[in-house]
Amino acid sequence: MQNLKKTPMYYRGELILFGGAAGAAAALLKLLVHHVFEWTGLAKPFYTNITSYLVHGHFKMKGLTGFFFGELGDMAIGAFLGALISFVLRHSRPRYHWWLGAGLGFGIWFASLAFGNLAKIIKAGQTDPWSLFAHLLAMVAFGLSIVLASRIWPAYRERIEE
Repeated sequence: MQNLKKTPMYYRGELILFGGAAGAAAALLKLLVHHVFEWTGLAKPFYTNITSYLVHGHFKMKGLTGFFFGELGDMAIGAFLGALISFVLRHSRPRYHWWLGAGLGFGIWFASLAFGNLAKIIKAGQTDPWSLFAHLLAMVAFGLSIVLASRIWPAYRERIEE
């Protein structure tokens, strides 16, 4: 009789859970990159206005409470995008994962700028070259950090590689 190796069976919900957790953690890194550029005065806070609009339904976040709700809202958006990229990573070749992560970041960069301009959230003068570069760097860091999480977090890696 053959020695059959039993492989564990994972459910889709586990992939969504771990992908969402990785996306929420990656959103914190993305926001840190944004805030470093804003704190140094190199970038304008137009992305904060976009997330505030999506979470609160108004343009300006006021006070510390509004700031934290904006951060939590961006983590929720990151968790959703992390769960989506998890399915893409699962059904793609591992050698292309880094390119997929960078492509996700670039796609989010483009989509958020398009949404911000179409909804007239981004005002004139907010899209100077440093602000656009900071936004691009933060979004690509978001996508690549999800891929990094899929490589170093054992439970997440097992669900991606199944």
